[in-house]
Amino acid sequence: MWLVQVTACLAAAVVHVAQLPAKLNQVIQPLMAALRKEPHQPFQRVAAQALAKLMLLCIARQPCPNDRVIRNACALVHQENGALMSEGSADVPGPVQSPAAKVSHT
Repeated sequence: MWLVQVTACLAAAVVHVAQLPAKLNQVIQPLMAALRKEPHQPFQRVAAQALAKLMLLCIARQPCPNDRVIRNACALVHQENGALMSEGSADVPGPVQSPAAKVSHT
């Protein structure tokens, strides 16, 4: 887990000094990995803030990576929500019928 933290912190440092390399994969991937794998919220917050700043720095860049970053972030949130829903689904009761719905009209 320390590798994720170290690479994300290095990527965040590169973003914060605004010295971006020509190819951004080596910056974006560690930050996204920290959002996915890092259990400590302070490290996740550092990665999220660095991604937000990176996107601001890349607005005028061609090609702009922002669409891809947003798609990946949305996919990550969707994955997390799906995992949470499947984990909690055993505890969530099904739909409750009202007493009026149980009355038979024969």
